[in-house]
Amino acid sequence: MVELRPLQKNSPDLYIKFSENISKYNTALIEWAFFGIGGEGNKEQIANYMLTYKPQSDSFTIFNKSEFIKMQEKIESQFNTPFAWTYPSGKKKERIQLKAKMI
Repeated sequence: MVELRPLQKNSPDLYIKFSENISKYNTALIEWAFFGIGGEGNKEQIANYMLTYKPQSDSFTIFNKSEFIKMQEKIESQFNTPFAWTYPSGKKKERIQLKAKMI
């Protein structure tokens, strides 16, 4: 997970402010992480649908973009977002990685 414990310990007001304010951008974070909206690169490769697979029932589900975003917005994880924030292996403090629950 992203190391915000020093921030939480040394500046609890700032930590709370961050947690409260980052959630204002949940829709934009979901659009970027799952559909490529707002990212760099080829603007023609933006997804309009999300296909998920559940191995327990060997079934697929297709969600349109707005359905999927609404479902993800109901999930709470770290910092009042639907994501767990962590570092990729070997890149601590260089990059962050978002992990999400697949529906």
